[in-house]
Amino acid sequence: MVETVADAVRWRDQLAAAASANQQKALTLGTAWGRFIEDARAGVALNRADRRYKATTLDDYEIAMHQHALPALADRRLDQVERGDVQQLIDTLVRDGVGWSRIQSCVTAIRALWRWASLRKHARHGEMAGLSIPRQPERDEPVVPLEPEQVLAAVSAIERLDVRACWALAAWVGARAQECAVATWSDILWDDRLVKVAKDPLAQKTVNAKRTAGLIGVARRVLWHCWTGLGRPDGPILDAGRGGSVRTRTQRLRRLAAASWEASGVEPIGMQQARHAVTSWMFDAGVPLPVMRDWLGHSSGASLDAALDGRAGAAGVTLDVYGHSTADAVGRATRTLELWLARQSRALPTIVTWLVQCGGVRGVARLVWRGRG
Repeated sequence: MVETVADAVRWRDQLAAAASANQQKALTLGTAWGRFIEDARAGVALNRADRRYKATTLDDYEIAMHQHALPALADRRLDQVERGDVQQLIDTLVRDGVGWSRIQSCVTAIRALWRWASLRKHARHGEMAGLSIPRQPERDEPVVPLEPEQVLAAVSAIERLDVRACWALAAWVGARAQECAVATWSDILWDDRLVKVAKDPLAQKTVNAKRTAGLIGVARRVLWHCWTGLGRPDGPILDAGRGGSVRTRTQRLRRLAAASWEASGVEPIGMQQARHAVTSWMFDAGVPLPVMRDWLGHSSGASLDAALDGRAGAAGVTLDVYGHSTADAVGRATRTLELWLARQSRALPTIVTWLVQCGGVRGVARLVWRGRG
């Protein structure tokens, strides 16, 4: 029985605490996931390094969760989901033949959700530790890089000029797919023969998230042809239409290029394949490892060594301490790579190569006419 005002206040607080506890217990995994995504995109929920999540990371999390985790666990109460339930989900995905990369994304998303939930007292434990997760299978043989002529033919066959320009950045600058999707024409320094390669603004994961790469001759000619053919714009290279996320833009780049290759009968290539090819060409041409690391945006010598299939050896780790590059070094590396590519393409006359890059005789005529204007 309530006799005083203090008793009434205490009784009210007890009821509010009980209602809050019941609400937390009734929180399902699906509801919690929706709240976590909202907080992560707003910058409220941070990653383990206390930084904002990259937009591409959250996109990957959502795809993995909606395809695999939420159908099985969305209606379960969050406080009743245990490590064994998540391990059972992983085992099911392995039996169904889901790739290791998608399973890794799904588990990483679940761990991020539990870290967010534990800080807000929605879950009893912070992370799903001790799970048995499949790892990336080791390759028996190193990946064979693409030949320069194959890359030139594939990029030249892309019909849309904005898409061709993005693929040129991947093929001869070594830009990643998401970097190509957000690149702008103002990033290309024509006179300095340099390209500013910047990731999605939210993707500041390492100090190399923004970097300057060299612009070799073949890339400059293809990009110049595309730029003048589009009327010399100064905005984004890719005409994204209604915009969309970085992932949507990269998917569009791949889809439009694949359609051009199918129509022309040219053998298709992948953006990661093109980046790997540039890495191998630079190594074979004798470009110093510190310049390669900074040009390609690798966070460490170890990651560069992995991209080279172990060919960098111990030097790949040593350069983290002693290896540094300068603007002059990037210029020398650009000339070195150009000379190496010229030696590799002796079988293809220079005038023929130039005509292919410019889109034939008509492309050269348009290029000259626009240059006069």
